[in-house]
Order: sequence, then C-alpha cells, then structure tokens
Amino acid sequence: MVLPKCVALGDAGTYVICWSDSSISWSAGLPTKLYNLLNGRYKNSGQENSPVSCISCAGESFGVCYQDGGWQSIGLNGLAESLKQLEENECVQCLSLGPSGSYIIKTGSGSYWKGIPERAAELIKTRNVASLQWAALGH
Repeated sequence: MVLPKCVALGDAGTYVICWSDSSISWSAGLPTKLYNLLNGRYKNSGQENSPVSCISCAGESFGVCYQDGGWQSIGLNGLAESLKQLEENECVQCLSLGPSGSYIIKTGSGSYWKGIPERAAELIKTRNVASLQWAALGH
C-alpha cells in the first residue's frame, strides 16, 4: 500500500504530497520555480534522481531535501546557511517553513531553527530525552 510520506501545504490551497513509493503529486498553482523543479524531476523520462525525503513551502519560498543528503531552497538565505552546515550525505528528516523566514530542520544528528517562538526553541533545546521528531510552523 502506498502511503503519504510527506505533505506540504502552500498558499491558496496548493499542496505537494511525497508518497512512500517515492512518487510525488502536486496541485496546480504552485510557485513557478517549485513547479519547474518537480516537473523536471518527475515528468522527464529516463531521468534518475534521489527521492525527496521532505519538502516545505511558504509563499514563494520552498525547501526540498533528498534522501542522498542533497537539498535545494529558494527564497530563504538562512535556511541555505543551515543546510550548508550539515555533514555530507546527512539526510534531513523533517523540514518546516513558517512565516517571516522561520524554519525548523530535523536531521539524524540534531535540530536547527530560526525565527520560531522563544518558548518552542527552549523546549527543543532542553528536552533531549524526547528529541524532536517532527515539526510544523504556520501563521
């Protein structure tokens, strides 16, 4: 049975769904650069790419992480800086983009964030026993 692995919701009812069989479905109305990325990766026959491990959208900005440790981001300089700090081939397990350039990244070795509520950051830093597994940011 094919199950959703990751769901990203965008503005105006747009969405991207990553499925457990590595296929991806998306709606009309995505930002042009995200649509072009997805269409190029999944609609061109004969092209082999690392499957998406997670994806998140916020307005015209987006981040896409791949199972081989690769990633792409548009519109979020702080996100690109954090992703560059990751170890080579370290897979991002969870990526959540929020308003005003905020984000949370969860990898196998830890969590990174920017612009999240202060109390949320304190909880992530101090709850080492129950480490962050998943996160979602919104308005």
